[in-house]
Amino acid sequence: MSDSGAENRPLSHSVKLEKDNIDGLIVEPVKSALPNPNIHYYRQIREKGIPLLFFNAFYPEVDAPCVRIDDEAAAQTATQMLLDAGHEKIGAIFKSDDGQGPLRYKGYMKAMGEAGCRTEQNSVLWLDTPAAGGMEQIGDYLFGRLEGCSAVVCYNDQIAYQLIGIALERGIRIPEDLSVVGIDDSYLAGVCRVPFASVAHPKEALSRRVGENLVQMIRDPAFDGSCLMESPAVMRGSIAPHQQS
Repeated sequence: MSDSGAENRPLSHSVKLEKDNIDGLIVEPVKSALPNPNIHYYRQIREKGIPLLFFNAFYPEVDAPCVRIDDEAAAQTATQMLLDAGHEKIGAIFKSDDGQGPLRYKGYMKAMGEAGCRTEQNSVLWLDTPAAGGMEQIGDYLFGRLEGCSAVVCYNDQIAYQLIGIALERGIRIPEDLSVVGIDDSYLAGVCRVPFASVAHPKEALSRRVGENLVQMIRDPAFDGSCLMESPAVMRGSIAPHQQS
């Protein structure tokens, strides 16, 4: 089940979840950084003793386990890939309405801080879902904010794919002028005009773990189904060594 409640569409009041007609529930939150009108339903599910397992993201207001990648560590890895290539002025683009956004921002900031690199907050951009899906419409804004950066960490591959396309149309060479890293290692990373480096999302392994953990939660109510999964770096040709001017 994917919860679109963050788009202000409450679940129907006719929906009834009782312990005798459902063994467990798997939910992928959508726009999990925004207030959700369905939170009370999730609390009712928990009160009824029905096993509830979130995956990829979670609602902080609901005390329920979650299986997801370590978003903070993933963004830290993505940033470190650029730092290792000698980049210091590294911009970033995150999503503002998904709960993973602040976690990935934290990882980016941690990597920059540990490297002793100054972070220019003007070069950190926050996009909501509609903006992230149509970045070509805000190209001037994006590259105005990223001016002076030699590299960019992107919230996910969708954003990295679009950013590279917009950059190439503007005559900005990837990676000679701008190095780019995404997160997810989706098919977009390989089919892009410049195949780009990314941080892998273990989709199949995560899906298996979700199923296994829910079964275990049903069998053993004391079992904590939470799990953080690792995300290895995947190198491609979107990172160039930074040439000091």
